[in-house]
Amino acid sequence: MSAAEETRDLILAARRGDLAACGALYDRLAPAAQRFVCALGLNLAPGEVEDVLQETFLRLLGTLEAFDLERPLIAWTLGIARRVALEQARKRKPSAQLPEVAADARSASERLSRQETDHLVRDALEALTPDDRAALALRHTSRLSMRELAESLACSIPTARARLRAAAHRFAIELRARGVAPSVEAS
Repeated sequence: MSAAEETRDLILAARRGDLAACGALYDRLAPAAQRFVCALGLNLAPGEVEDVLQETFLRLLGTLEAFDLERPLIAWTLGIARRVALEQARKRKPSAQLPEVAADARSASERLSRQETDHLVRDALEALTPDDRAALALRHTSRLSMRELAESLACSIPTARARLRAAAHRFAIELRARGVAPSVEAS
């Protein structure tokens, strides 16, 4: 049985109220949803991320009856996670303190350089709108296909492609403004 068929069977069982199927769906989807929520750059505390995951799955289970079994469940789930994470972020003031990024450099100067670059990249991401960060995270962190990205963003594939391209362009501008990426010179 393929993974898609197994997921379909789990959805059907969860619709009937099978708690084991609900748990199995959570086990399948939670790691990707957690990576995605963290990649949104909303600076949610670990407890807030857990709250987002819990609310995401409550909403997911509440909408399974309406879910089209021909569509990928991961895209549906990440779309819900995006909305819940944005709601959570709006409830509180953004943290001024960003988490430290573990450096794998060997020398102190390399670690400092890496930390500075990581900080500049985070600043560039934070300068983007939540929708731009979401598009980039869905595509590059969650590795969704364009079809899945479109479903998560609730738009057509051409619109999703245009949003992703625009978000990447704005991110590149923010990186260049911070000296992280080389600037493109006009000839």
